[in-house]
Amino acid sequence: MVCSFGHSWKEVDESDQRVGGEEDDPSARVEPYLDVEWESYYRYLPNLSLAPKDGFSPSAKLAVTRWLLKQEDVENFLAAQAKIKDALAKAGYLGHLRWFLLVNGGETPQFLMLVDRDSWASYEHSPEDDLGGIMEETYGKDQAASIMRDVRRVVRSQYVVTWQYRPDLSFVPAKK
Repeated sequence: MVCSFGHSWKEVDESDQRVGGEEDDPSARVEPYLDVEWESYYRYLPNLSLAPKDGFSPSAKLAVTRWLLKQEDVENFLAAQAKIKDALAKAGYLGHLRWFLLVNGGETPQFLMLVDRDSWASYEHSPEDDLGGIMEETYGKDQAASIMRDVRRVVRSQYVVTWQYRPDLSFVPAKK
């Protein structure tokens, strides 16, 4: 999968080279690794995301969850995710969590949730990082359970993968 983040739609209109970051042939470093080329376009959702506002810097790994939803319940999902974001922020969550909405190039309604991971060990969570506990602390047991039910009820399918950052194929420098 080839990803390019942080571009305006105008930049995509202007040039694939500008998006790729290399003037002569932006795909030259990536194409030998592609079996199939599929283009999907996602819009960043800052109102649901917990990430620095000063741009994108890749982490060593990225936990990617693709959410396919029932069309009639998208608003309930967005409202529940906003409450989850608020609870995580109140609990002092320090990770980077980014949300994207598919606007073209796949089955809809579809969202991506990207969570930065520095290593495989960072997938382990302490009891303090338990989302259920954080939600209960913020909203109380009954309301927290209701919010989590709202999320589960609208999901048609969920697909989770880990993307490995490849600095040798990237135009974006790694974190220092």
